[in-house]
Amino acid sequence: MRRWGWSLLCLFWVVSSSGFAQGDKEVAHQLLEKMASASQFLNYTGIFTFVNGPKSWTMQIVHSFDKHGEREYLKTIAGDAREVYRDDHSLISVANDNELVLVESTSTGTHPASQTFDREFSTDSKFYDYYLDGTEEIAGYTCQVISIVPRDQYRFGYRLCLESVSGLLLKSQVVDKSGQPKEQLVFKSLEFPAAISGADFKPDAYNKQLEAAAQPPEPQEDSFNMLARWELAELPPGFKIVQDTTRNISGSASAVRHIILDDGIAAVSIFIKRPANGEKYHASKQASGALNTLMKIRQGFVVTVIGEVPEATISAVYAALKPIS
Repeated sequence: MRRWGWSLLCLFWVVSSSGFAQGDKEVAHQLLEKMASASQFLNYTGIFTFVNGPKSWTMQIVHSFDKHGEREYLKTIAGDAREVYRDDHSLISVANDNELVLVESTSTGTHPASQTFDREFSTDSKFYDYYLDGTEEIAGYTCQVISIVPRDQYRFGYRLCLESVSGLLLKSQVVDKSGQPKEQLVFKSLEFPAAISGADFKPDAYNKQLEAAAQPPEPQEDSFNMLARWELAELPPGFKIVQDTTRNISGSASAVRHIILDDGIAAVSIFIKRPANGEKYHASKQASGALNTLMKIRQGFVVTVIGEVPEATISAVYAALKPIS
Protein backbone atom coordinates (compact mmCIF):
# COMPACT_ATOMS: atom_id res chain seq x y z
CA MET A 1 0.00 0.00 0.00
CA ARG A 2 3.01 2.26 0.34
CA ARG A 3 4.01 4.49 -2.56
CA TRP A 4 6.31 7.38 -2.08
CA GLY A 5 5.37 8.69 0.46
CA TRP A 6 4.95 11.74 0.29
CA SER A 7 5.41 14.12 2.56
CA LEU A 8 7.91 16.09 4.60
CA LEU A 9 10.72 16.77 7.15
CA CYS A 10 14.35 17.92 8.00
CA LEU A 11 17.10 19.76 9.72
CA PHE A 12 17.31 23.33 10.92
CA TRP A 13 20.79 23.95 9.61
CA VAL A 14 22.93 22.95 6.66
CA VAL A 15 25.75 20.55 7.53
CA SER A 16 28.78 20.11 5.31
CA SER A 17 28.97 16.70 3.65
CA SER A 18 32.57 16.46 4.86
CA GLY A 19 31.12 15.79 8.33
CA PHE A 20 29.30 12.66 7.18
CA ALA A 21 29.45 9.73 9.58
CA GLN A 22 29.16 6.23 8.10
CA GLY A 23 27.97 4.87 11.44
CA ASP A 24 25.09 7.34 11.47
CA LYS A 25 24.03 6.21 8.01
CA GLU A 26 23.93 2.54 9.03
CA VAL A 27 21.88 3.26 12.16
CA ALA A 28 19.64 5.66 10.21
CA HIS A 29 19.03 2.93 7.63
CA GLN A 30 17.88 0.52 10.35
CA LEU A 31 15.63 3.14 11.94
CA LEU A 32 14.07 4.15 8.62
CA GLU A 33 13.32 0.52 7.78
CA LYS A 34 11.64 0.20 11.17
CA MET A 35 9.65 3.38 10.51
CA ALA A 36 8.37 2.03 7.18
CA SER A 37 7.24 -1.16 8.85
CA ALA A 38 5.60 0.64 11.78
CA SER A 39 3.58 3.03 9.62
CA GLN A 40 2.16 0.11 7.65
CA PHE A 41 1.70 -2.74 10.13
CA LEU A 42 0.85 -1.10 13.48
CA ASN A 43 -2.54 -0.18 14.91
CA TYR A 44 -2.53 3.45 16.03
CA THR A 45 -4.87 6.39 16.56
CA GLY A 46 -4.01 9.99 17.28
CA ILE A 47 -4.32 13.71 16.69
CA PHE A 48 -1.66 15.66 14.80
CA THR A 49 -1.14 19.14 13.42
CA PHE A 50 0.06 19.70 9.88
CA VAL A 51 1.48 23.03 8.68
CA ASN A 52 2.14 23.66 4.99
CA GLY A 53 3.34 27.22 4.39
CA PRO A 54 0.53 29.56 5.52
CA LYS A 55 -2.02 26.73 5.81
CA SER A 56 -2.54 24.51 8.84
CA TRP A 57 -4.79 21.61 9.80
CA THR A 58 -5.47 19.62 12.93
CA MET A 59 -6.33 16.06 11.95
CA GLN A 60 -7.40 12.76 13.44
CA ILE A 61 -5.81 9.57 12.12
CA VAL A 62 -6.97 5.98 12.57
CA HIS A 63 -4.73 3.25 11.15
CA SER A 64 -4.92 -0.53 11.36
CA PHE A 65 -3.46 -3.68 9.90
CA ASP A 66 -5.43 -6.89 10.39
CA LYS A 67 -7.11 -9.68 8.43
CA HIS A 68 -8.70 -7.00 6.22
CA GLY A 69 -5.29 -5.64 5.25
CA GLU A 70 -4.12 -2.08 5.78
CA ARG A 71 -6.72 0.65 6.36
CA GLU A 72 -6.37 4.33 7.19
CA TYR A 73 -8.80 7.16 7.89
CA LEU A 74 -7.95 10.86 8.15
CA LYS A 75 -10.42 13.54 9.23
CA THR A 76 -9.88 17.27 9.62
CA ILE A 77 -10.71 18.63 13.07
CA ALA A 78 -9.58 22.20 12.38
CA GLY A 79 -8.86 23.67 8.95
CA ASP A 80 -10.41 23.02 5.53
CA ALA A 81 -12.88 20.13 5.92
CA ARG A 82 -11.63 16.91 4.40
CA GLU A 83 -11.95 13.18 5.01
CA VAL A 84 -9.71 10.58 3.41
CA TYR A 85 -10.22 6.81 3.61
CA ARG A 86 -7.97 4.28 1.95
CA ASP A 87 -7.25 0.60 2.03
CA ASP A 88 -5.28 -1.85 -0.09
CA HIS A 89 -7.62 -1.37 -3.03
CA SER A 90 -9.17 2.09 -3.04
CA LEU A 91 -9.07 5.71 -1.98
CA ILE A 92 -12.07 7.88 -1.07
CA SER A 93 -11.60 11.60 -0.48
CA VAL A 94 -14.49 13.78 0.69
CA ALA A 95 -14.17 17.58 0.86
CA ASN A 96 -16.34 20.49 1.99
CA ASP A 97 -20.15 20.15 1.87
CA ASN A 98 -19.97 16.37 1.44
CA GLU A 99 -18.51 16.77 -2.04
CA LEU A 100 -16.81 13.56 -3.14
CA VAL A 101 -13.70 14.83 -4.89
CA LEU A 102 -11.97 11.55 -5.63
CA VAL A 103 -12.64 7.83 -5.76
CA GLU A 104 -9.69 5.89 -7.12
CA SER A 105 -8.31 2.36 -7.30
CA THR A 106 -5.15 3.52 -5.60
CA SER A 107 -3.72 3.91 -2.13
CA THR A 108 -1.89 7.22 -2.45
CA GLY A 109 -3.47 9.91 -0.27
CA THR A 110 -4.62 13.23 -1.73
CA HIS A 111 -4.01 15.39 1.32
CA PRO A 112 -0.36 16.41 1.83
CA ALA A 113 -0.52 15.11 5.40
CA SER A 114 -1.54 11.64 4.22
CA GLN A 115 1.42 11.60 1.85
CA THR A 116 3.74 12.19 4.81
CA PHE A 117 2.97 8.72 6.13
CA ASP A 118 3.58 7.19 2.68
CA ARG A 119 7.00 8.69 2.00
CA GLU A 120 9.79 6.17 1.63
CA PHE A 121 13.24 7.19 2.85
CA SER A 122 16.04 5.34 1.08
CA THR A 123 19.57 5.51 2.47
CA ASP A 124 21.04 4.35 -0.84
CA SER A 125 20.89 7.77 -2.47
CA LYS A 126 24.22 9.50 -3.01
CA PHE A 127 22.41 12.84 -3.01
CA TYR A 128 21.76 12.96 0.76
CA ASP A 129 23.75 12.59 3.98
CA TYR A 130 22.24 11.08 7.14
CA TYR A 131 22.83 12.11 10.77
CA LEU A 132 21.55 11.04 14.16
CA ASP A 133 20.50 14.25 15.90
CA GLY A 134 19.55 13.49 19.51
CA THR A 135 16.10 12.78 20.96
CA GLU A 136 12.86 14.69 21.60
CA GLU A 137 9.68 14.15 23.61
CA ILE A 138 6.56 14.10 21.40
CA ALA A 139 3.02 13.31 22.64
CA GLY A 140 4.43 11.62 25.74
CA TYR A 141 6.88 9.42 23.81
CA THR A 142 10.65 9.62 23.36
CA CYS A 143 11.73 9.72 19.74
CA GLN A 144 15.06 9.53 17.89
CA VAL A 145 15.81 12.39 15.51
CA ILE A 146 17.30 11.70 12.08
CA SER A 147 18.46 14.57 9.89
CA ILE A 148 18.67 13.97 6.13
CA VAL A 149 20.77 16.60 4.38
CA PRO A 150 20.68 17.20 0.60
CA ARG A 151 23.98 17.60 -1.26
CA ASP A 152 22.67 19.87 -4.02
CA GLN A 153 19.98 22.44 -4.83
CA TYR A 154 17.52 20.02 -6.40
CA ARG A 155 16.01 18.66 -3.17
CA PHE A 156 14.97 19.69 0.31
CA GLY A 157 16.29 18.40 3.63
CA TYR A 158 14.32 16.41 6.18
CA ARG A 159 14.20 16.06 9.95
CA LEU A 160 12.37 13.01 11.28
CA CYS A 161 11.55 12.01 14.86
CA LEU A 162 10.80 8.28 15.26
CA GLU A 163 9.24 6.77 18.39
CA SER A 164 12.05 4.88 20.13
CA VAL A 165 10.18 1.57 20.64
CA SER A 166 7.83 1.20 17.66
CA GLY A 167 9.69 3.36 15.13
CA LEU A 168 6.51 5.24 14.20
CA LEU A 169 7.00 8.72 12.74
CA LEU A 170 5.86 11.26 15.39
CA LYS A 171 7.25 14.48 13.92
CA SER A 172 8.55 15.49 10.53
CA GLN A 173 9.84 18.65 8.94
CA VAL A 174 11.01 19.66 5.51
CA VAL A 175 13.41 22.60 5.28
CA ASP A 176 14.99 24.63 2.52
CA LYS A 177 18.71 25.17 1.93
CA SER A 178 18.83 27.96 4.53
CA GLY A 179 17.33 25.69 7.17
CA GLN A 180 13.90 27.35 7.22
CA PRO A 181 10.99 24.94 7.79
CA LYS A 182 8.68 24.67 4.80
CA GLU A 183 6.34 22.05 6.24
CA GLN A 184 5.76 20.27 9.54
CA LEU A 185 3.71 17.42 10.97
CA VAL A 186 3.70 16.67 14.71
CA PHE A 187 1.52 14.39 16.85
CA LYS A 188 -0.29 15.90 19.83
CA SER A 189 -1.71 12.61 21.13
CA LEU A 190 -1.14 8.99 20.19
CA GLU A 191 -2.35 5.53 21.24
CA PHE A 192 -1.56 1.98 20.10
CA PRO A 193 -4.80 -0.04 20.57
CA ALA A 194 -4.71 -3.83 20.21
CA ALA A 195 -7.62 -3.72 17.75
CA ILE A 196 -9.69 -1.08 15.92
CA SER A 197 -13.34 -1.41 14.87
CA GLY A 198 -14.12 -1.32 11.16
CA ALA A 199 -16.78 1.31 11.89
CA ASP A 200 -13.99 3.80 12.64
CA PHE A 201 -12.94 3.85 8.99
CA LYS A 202 -16.05 4.93 7.08
CA PRO A 203 -16.05 8.65 6.11
CA ASP A 204 -18.98 10.50 7.68
CA ALA A 205 -20.09 11.89 4.31
CA TYR A 206 -19.56 8.70 2.32
CA ASN A 207 -22.38 7.08 0.38
CA LYS A 208 -22.61 4.71 -2.56
CA GLN A 209 -24.45 7.18 -4.81
CA LEU A 210 -21.60 9.66 -4.63
CA GLU A 211 -19.07 6.91 -5.25
CA ALA A 212 -20.89 5.65 -8.33
CA ALA A 213 -21.24 9.17 -9.71
CA ALA A 214 -17.51 9.79 -9.36
CA GLN A 215 -16.34 6.66 -11.19
CA PRO A 216 -14.52 7.74 -14.38
CA PRO A 217 -15.30 6.25 -17.81
CA GLU A 218 -12.86 3.93 -19.50
CA PRO A 219 -10.15 5.88 -21.39
CA GLN A 220 -10.23 5.71 -25.17
CA GLU A 221 -7.37 4.21 -27.17
CA ASP A 222 -6.76 7.43 -29.14
CA SER A 223 -6.25 9.28 -25.84
CA PHE A 224 -3.50 6.83 -24.93
CA ASN A 225 -1.82 7.32 -28.29
CA MET A 226 -1.82 11.12 -28.08
CA LEU A 227 -0.49 11.19 -24.52
CA ALA A 228 2.28 8.73 -25.38
CA ARG A 229 3.85 11.31 -27.72
CA TRP A 230 5.94 12.84 -24.94
CA GLU A 231 9.28 11.76 -23.53
CA LEU A 232 11.72 12.96 -20.88
CA ALA A 233 15.23 13.99 -21.87
CA GLU A 234 17.85 14.93 -19.25
CA LEU A 235 16.36 14.91 -15.74
CA PRO A 236 17.77 16.60 -12.62
CA PRO A 237 20.55 14.47 -11.06
CA GLY A 238 19.29 11.44 -9.15
CA PHE A 239 15.71 11.45 -10.43
CA LYS A 240 14.36 8.54 -12.46
CA ILE A 241 10.97 7.37 -13.70
CA VAL A 242 9.33 4.95 -11.27
CA GLN A 243 5.79 5.00 -12.68
CA ASP A 244 4.19 5.93 -16.00
CA THR A 245 0.45 5.35 -16.42
CA THR A 246 -2.39 6.72 -18.55
CA ARG A 247 -6.02 6.50 -17.41
CA ASN A 248 -9.15 8.48 -16.72
CA ILE A 249 -9.48 9.87 -13.22
CA SER A 250 -12.45 11.14 -11.23
CA GLY A 251 -13.36 14.72 -12.09
CA SER A 252 -11.63 14.64 -15.49
CA ALA A 253 -13.43 14.39 -18.82
CA SER A 254 -10.37 13.05 -20.64
CA ALA A 255 -7.50 10.65 -20.06
CA VAL A 256 -4.49 11.81 -18.05
CA ARG A 257 -0.92 10.54 -18.29
CA HIS A 258 0.80 10.48 -14.90
CA ILE A 259 4.58 10.12 -14.66
CA ILE A 260 6.24 9.83 -11.24
CA LEU A 261 9.91 10.64 -10.76
CA ASP A 262 11.79 9.64 -7.61
CA ASP A 263 15.29 10.13 -6.18
CA GLY A 264 14.83 7.65 -3.33
CA ILE A 265 13.15 10.21 -1.07
CA ALA A 266 11.66 13.14 -2.98
CA ALA A 267 9.06 12.60 -5.70
CA VAL A 268 7.81 14.71 -8.61
CA SER A 269 4.62 14.09 -10.57
CA ILE A 270 3.98 15.08 -14.18
CA PHE A 271 0.39 15.19 -15.46
CA ILE A 272 -0.30 15.51 -19.19
CA LYS A 273 -3.79 15.79 -20.67
CA ARG A 274 -5.63 17.07 -23.71
CA PRO A 275 -8.38 19.45 -22.56
CA ALA A 276 -11.89 18.22 -23.29
CA ASN A 277 -14.35 20.43 -25.13
CA GLY A 278 -15.23 23.44 -23.00
CA GLU A 279 -12.35 23.00 -20.56
CA LYS A 280 -10.12 26.05 -20.19
CA TYR A 281 -6.76 26.25 -18.45
CA HIS A 282 -4.34 29.07 -17.76
CA ALA A 283 -0.61 28.87 -17.17
CA SER A 284 0.30 29.22 -13.51
CA LYS A 285 3.09 28.77 -11.00
CA GLN A 286 2.32 28.21 -7.31
CA ALA A 287 4.21 27.49 -4.11
CA SER A 288 2.68 26.38 -0.81
CA GLY A 289 5.08 25.33 1.89
CA ALA A 290 7.32 22.65 0.39
CA LEU A 291 4.96 22.02 -2.52
CA ASN A 292 5.76 23.68 -5.85
CA THR A 293 3.51 23.50 -8.91
CA LEU A 294 3.97 24.59 -12.53
CA MET A 295 1.21 24.36 -15.16
CA LYS A 296 1.56 25.38 -18.80
CA ILE A 297 -0.29 24.88 -22.07
CA ARG A 298 2.04 23.22 -24.56
CA GLN A 299 1.14 22.23 -28.12
CA GLY A 300 -2.50 21.85 -27.14
CA PHE A 301 -1.77 19.81 -24.00
CA VAL A 302 -2.02 20.83 -20.35
CA VAL A 303 1.25 19.94 -18.63
CA THR A 304 1.43 20.09 -14.81
CA VAL A 305 4.57 19.39 -12.77
CA ILE A 306 4.14 19.16 -9.00
CA GLY A 307 6.22 17.97 -6.07
CA GLU A 308 7.72 18.71 -2.67
CA VAL A 309 10.99 19.86 -4.20
CA PRO A 310 12.56 23.28 -4.87
CA GLU A 311 11.22 25.40 -7.72
CA ALA A 312 14.44 24.81 -9.68
CA THR A 313 13.69 21.08 -9.77
CA ILE A 314 10.14 21.63 -11.02
CA SER A 315 11.44 23.91 -13.78
CA ALA A 316 14.17 21.43 -14.76
CA VAL A 317 11.68 18.56 -14.99
CA TYR A 318 9.34 20.65 -17.14
CA ALA A 319 12.23 21.56 -19.44
CA ALA A 320 13.15 17.87 -19.77
CA LEU A 321 9.71 16.99 -21.16
CA LYS A 322 9.84 16.90 -24.97
CA PRO A 323 7.23 16.04 -27.65
CA ILE A 324 8.14 13.05 -29.80
CA SER A 325 8.40 14.08 -33.44
